[in-house]
Amino acid sequence: MSDLYAHSPNDQGAWHSLKNHLQEVADLAGQFAEAFNASNLAKWIGLWHDLGKSNPAFQEYLKTCTKGEFTQRVPHAIWGAVIAYRTLGNTERWQEIVLPIAGHHAGLYQPGELSQKIVQSLAENKDLLKTVAETAKALPDLPKCNFPEVEKRQREFFIRMLFSALVDADYLNTEQHFNPAMSEKRKTFPEMHELQIRFNEKQNTLLNKTQESSSVNRIRHEAYHACIKAASGPAGIYRLTVPTGGGKTRSSLAFALEHAVKNEMKHIVC
Repeated sequence: MSDLYAHSPNDQGAWHSLKNHLQEVADLAGQFAEAFNASNLAKWIGLWHDLGKSNPAFQEYLKTCTKGEFTQRVPHAIWGAVIAYRTLGNTERWQEIVLPIAGHHAGLYQPGELSQKIVQSLAENKDLLKTVAETAKALPDLPKCNFPEVEKRQREFFIRMLFSALVDADYLNTEQHFNPAMSEKRKTFPEMHELQIRFNEKQNTLLNKTQESSSVNRIRHEAYHACIKAASGPAGIYRLTVPTGGGKTRSSLAFALEHAVKNEMKHIVC
């Protein structure tokens, strides 16, 4: 895999090794997933998420882009999903692995839609499957994974958390390649209570400028303060129903920060 790349050269002219990218994303995703006891599952997803970049057409695409020439995009996410589906498709738990891999750029698919897409991809390019499978064999052994027994709704949230761990790890590792200065800054990220203080300062400035000057602003203020009040409750599932334009984005962020601080939570997942 020494001649396979995940990304084009950075400002220093260094290519991003595919093998390094897969391993580093796997490690980082595994760290993120420790909080919900899914480290090994996240490592597996990270290790296979960009297997499709071993496609010779994708490697040629990177080289052409590096020359500044226009070329057709080459989808890659589906092929890591294909390998995972062939490994787990005869079990009930394939979705935990396959859905995050397939959707790490486009967003999560519906399971039925994705299985059809995988079958179609295999029918159109069986030879590529062999290439991708060989790349998978060259990677470290997969970690042993335990799939938690969860109810349907819990499983949906669990998959979304795995998806979040992968996407975050993928973006951060890519940023480390292209923008190491910004990546270095993230190592000293503020604590949750500091983020809350910063948000509240900006929010108070905004509220003072729009002090109930219209019926819409009054609704926004009511929604905001209702979210702050609800945030003092115990950890659980909360719903926010506000009309379009009612300030849901900032109100929900205010809730999330307040709720996280009060319940000693470490992360907010959007």
